[in-house]
Amino acid sequence: MEAGSSKVHKSTQMASVIEEDTINSKLPESLINRVLSFLPTKDVVRTCVLSKRWMNRWTSSITKLDLDDIDLSYNYNPLCSYCEEICTDYCYDYDKYKLTVCPRCHVCGNHKANLRDAEVYERRVEIDFESGMKIESGKKEQQFVNFVGRALLLTSISSMELERFSLLINNKRDISLQNTWISSILNRRVKILRIHSSFYQLPFSALTSHYLFNCTSLEELELVLHVSSTIKFPSISVHFGHLKLLKLYGIFFKIDTSSDCLTLNLPLLRKFDIKNCNWSGGKDLIVEAPLLEIVSIEQDIEFYNAASHDLHSQSIKFNALHLKQFTYSGYGTAQLIHLFDHGFLSFDSAEIICKPSFPETERIPFLVHLLKQFHRVKSIKIEGLDLNIEVLKKANVPVFSLLSNLELGLVTVEVLITLLQNSPILKTLVLKGIHSFAEEFLNSAVLPHCVVSSLQVVKFEKVNGAKHEMFLAKFFMENGMMLEELGFTIASQRPDISKVVEEFKEMVYPFKTSHANTDFTTQLDLKLAGNN
Repeated sequence: MEAGSSKVHKSTQMASVIEEDTINSKLPESLINRVLSFLPTKDVVRTCVLSKRWMNRWTSSITKLDLDDIDLSYNYNPLCSYCEEICTDYCYDYDKYKLTVCPRCHVCGNHKANLRDAEVYERRVEIDFESGMKIESGKKEQQFVNFVGRALLLTSISSMELERFSLLINNKRDISLQNTWISSILNRRVKILRIHSSFYQLPFSALTSHYLFNCTSLEELELVLHVSSTIKFPSISVHFGHLKLLKLYGIFFKIDTSSDCLTLNLPLLRKFDIKNCNWSGGKDLIVEAPLLEIVSIEQDIEFYNAASHDLHSQSIKFNALHLKQFTYSGYGTAQLIHLFDHGFLSFDSAEIICKPSFPETERIPFLVHLLKQFHRVKSIKIEGLDLNIEVLKKANVPVFSLLSNLELGLVTVEVLITLLQNSPILKTLVLKGIHSFAEEFLNSAVLPHCVVSSLQVVKFEKVNGAKHEMFLAKFFMENGMMLEELGFTIASQRPDISKVVEEFKEMVYPFKTSHANTDFTTQLDLKLAGNN
């Protein structure tokens, strides 16, 4: 009896020592808080089970609150695991086996062969009509809502300042509840705010909008919302004195009808990134950001379907003295974009990716307006826009005095020569396709100055071995006095790819030992390797 008692006593002593060594360590509070700051919020909360001393430690040490309801469902997309059809009204989920079963397969019993347990808990899950996604409304959803409420309450009474708040919304729930969460955070002078709700609209209430535009502590603001989520501006001018990054997706800005414009005063902003954003018709959005370096504007078809008025009645104007990079991706019928009030400014790169959908006559004016603003850009990339020489002549395309890198999608040889003639110091040219042309035009065209004096690298991509491609390549080899590299990427779908390679080698061989370094093997090896 005494031996057994002794063993119990020693076991208790060892457990006490282990707890003292691992839990009640002598590590300073600042170091413990530092370690916890690198953990996901859920893992930080789990430390409450370590000991009584750690029961509420997370509430006083957390500086970053990241909340995500993705775990409510293993997959929000209601795709049947058996017939692979999308469920429309409801489905059955088997969480243990990560199975989604449509009503038809459920009646047929197709799923039962995969269920090893005699009794498996199944859940009937409703499908949202608009988004087509599952709606979790049971125990897991209530646990998540309770957790968010508790986390916001307990961290609000902490002495630690909350630096970052992130909320990723995948499930459909009461909008007013989510507005309450966001308002609570904004009222606590958070520095980094990230709200994502890609499946459902999340309009901000008047109170949430008020807290947002009066949160002077924000350094990064990221609102990635479903298209046409409304946010009302309380005044005609908004000031964020510390904001460095602004990312806005899917937002409709409601501007006061008494004003013709809305001004964003962002003195420290470095990056401006918007996608599918819209605002009241006939209004201008003015961005005053003297330190702005990166501008990215994107629209997809969902945005155009949701737009309720003529986008050409809107414009966005930037006053940015240090712009380095500009990117536009869309259909070319969006709000007019004005990059500079100061025409002498230069920046590093500009990229236009035009998605095919609308007629060229609707897109050309918008895109030419952009092109005119690139006269002091060092690198230009244009894809998806089928420019023609008549449009360029009418547009009075400027001289690109600083342009050293030009990358073009499918173009005509007339457009290519015109752009080369307007690029006196061009060094690198990348062509992703060239329309067929008459050789007489190239023979009679005025030789661009850059071809003779500065062009060092020419790369042909998606080459099919057509005669006009070979003739253009020969044109650069014969006239490119500074040419150092000529590269080709043969279109991999060609069944006679080896024949095309030999034809190009035969054409280039007489020039290979001269001033041009013709690169075949590297490009072809990479392309062929990708097909294996």
